[in-house]
Amino acid sequence: MWRARATGVENVPKDGPVILTCNHVSYLDPPGMGCFSGRRISFMAKKELFDIPILGPAIAGVGAYPVDRKGSARSAIKKSLEVLKAGGVVGIFPEGTRNPTGEIEPQVGAALLASSPRLRSCPHASSAATGR
Repeated sequence: MWRARATGVENVPKDGPVILTCNHVSYLDPPGMGCFSGRRISFMAKKELFDIPILGPAIAGVGAYPVDRKGSARSAIKKSLEVLKAGGVVGIFPEGTRNPTGEIEPQVGAALLASSPRLRSCPHASSAATGR
């Protein structure tokens, strides 16, 4: 089996608007962040995930919202700002896709959202170990 461990969770603000950014190495990154952060996270997720039976309604039900990675991200940025204005947490994987090798350059969305001086940004790091 495997076990998960999180360090530094005390650095996640307990209340108020915050952007949680994390590298994306595994399918388990979103639920892992959600379990360890202690707050409900509204994740920006690629729009194609919402078309998958069972998964689409499930992720929408826990607060995820779609982003069009090939077109305009305007609606996703607007939704992010709504979540933040309500004092919520936005989760973003800046690479825009899983990046197990670390070779993919980040997109600008997270930096754009975090550029507001009134918002807190809390970076995370995810790593996967094989246990070999």
